[in-house]
Amino acid sequence: DAPTVAGPANFSGQEDPTSPISLAGFVVDDIDDQFAEAPIDLRVSLSVDNGSLSLANTSGLTFSGGANGGGSFSVTGTIAALNTALAGLSYDPDEHFNGIDTFQIDVDDLGNVGGGSLTDDASAMIAIAAVNDAPVVNVPDPAPLAVKNLDVVFDGGGFNVSDVDDDDLTVTLSLDNA
Repeated sequence: DAPTVAGPANFSGQEDPTSPISLAGFVVDDIDDQFAEAPIDLRVSLSVDNGSLSLANTSGLTFSGGANGGGSFSVTGTIAALNTALAGLSYDPDEHFNGIDTFQIDVDDLGNVGGGSLTDDASAMIAIAAVNDAPVVNVPDPAPLAVKNLDVVFDGGGFNVSDVDDDDLTVTLSLDNA
């Protein structure tokens, strides 16, 4: 019989979160494990396009095709070890990413019982809401200094203002006679 994987269909979070977004709720199973003399191993492959995935508990797992904390990787282990790991699954979106990412999970029984490999898969949508990032002002080093009774010509060279959100910016320059 084929293995199974099930879990939530949707997750959400904000751009640039202070902590990773939990993707807990996925479980794998294989009815053939009940009839085997010893627990069988399954291989689970995880992937996202715009971030990284992490398993909090990796005890009893073997990684292949990537590493914990990457955008995609595969792990092999018993059903119990895999489900323990999946309970602590989290997603960290790429810096400044907002929009929809898709989490993909595939499970393979490695042909442990009765022939060739059988598989199952599931996916979930991860909606990442945009946040307004602060603009950045870059000042040349060293910054021009004004000295009393000395004219300073300001040509804007080396100064720039940017906003990762591509917002229209208004820059105001003020001088003080202090």
